[in-house]
Amino acid sequence: MNSKTEKKDCVFSAIPNEMKPVIALINRAAHGCTDLFNKHLARVNLTVKGFLILCAAYKNTSFSQLDIAKGLLIDRSTMVSLVDALEQRGLVERVRHVEDRRQYRVVLTLEGERLFKEAREIAYQTEDEYLAVLSDKQKSDLKASLLLVLNAQAEKESQLSQTAPLLLATQTTAE
Repeated sequence: MNSKTEKKDCVFSAIPNEMKPVIALINRAAHGCTDLFNKHLARVNLTVKGFLILCAAYKNTSFSQLDIAKGLLIDRSTMVSLVDALEQRGLVERVRHVEDRRQYRVVLTLEGERLFKEAREIAYQTEDEYLAVLSDKQKSDLKASLLLVLNAQAEKESQLSQTAPLLLATQTTAE
């Protein structure tokens, strides 16, 4: 068999399961699910990041563009480009933030809300497709476990961000 036409096994599959830490499994699953979701969202000309921005803005007008970027782990310049594209399509509007005039809130338009609802159905379909090997209980347990981990991590990050200036101030005064 020619080496160019020979089918190769997936490298990840070839690694013994006992050598795959959970963190590597989560990473691999996230990539696979994201790829599948992006493929399905293409029919409404949206990406996962665009969907998540619409999701964050759905029925919530208090989040600033910066809040959404931080919460979704999107760097500022990418966030600006994403919101620009959504705004050009008439899906969102930037509105000056009431409490901080330097910031903008991201607000869904009626068309943005309609598209979000359509994309949310695509998300549920993608989830069903990707997790088809799991029972309903396993899906529920997986979601609950991930939320538990993510909420605990968010709490740690929140506590760390509250203590970080104090740590820096302590280090500065001790020098």
